[in-house]
Amino acid sequence: MRNLFLFFVVLVLASVEGRADAPGPFGIGLVLGDPTGISANYYKSAERSIDGALAWNFGSETGLEFHADYLWHRRGIFHVETVPFSMLYGVGGRMLFVNSKNNEAAKTKIGPRLPLGIETNFNQKAIEVFAEIALVMNLIPATSADFDFGLGARVYF
Repeated sequence: MRNLFLFFVVLVLASVEGRADAPGPFGIGLVLGDPTGISANYYKSAERSIDGALAWNFGSETGLEFHADYLWHRRGIFHVETVPFSMLYGVGGRMLFVNSKNNEAAKTKIGPRLPLGIETNFNQKAIEVFAEIALVMNLIPATSADFDFGLGARVYF
């Protein structure tokens, strides 16, 4: 697993070298928090994108998580010196494959997800940094609520 992580980091850093001046609409990177894993985003326009993550959930019920969201971006909500920050919000869904504990059967939680966050791309460079919190309403196998949160970075190609 460590070798796979190192390979991923080297691949991302190698791609930044040649694309820093003209990034494309697709970005891939890491998100740290709950869940922690690989994050991707595809910009359909300057104000809309589709993002997703394949990650490990460390909450009260650990397991593999996949989520995908349709996002709206409000550009330049505030600035820190010359760096503009944008707000993101959206709607999506999450599947959490919960690890079984003791003799308990494994289960899958499925439900809608409402993310809210901030992001910056350092004045149109190829690296984007983001922070996000999301309310998740599990509907399957039973109704309950969770929160996802994370800090991450992506490199755009």
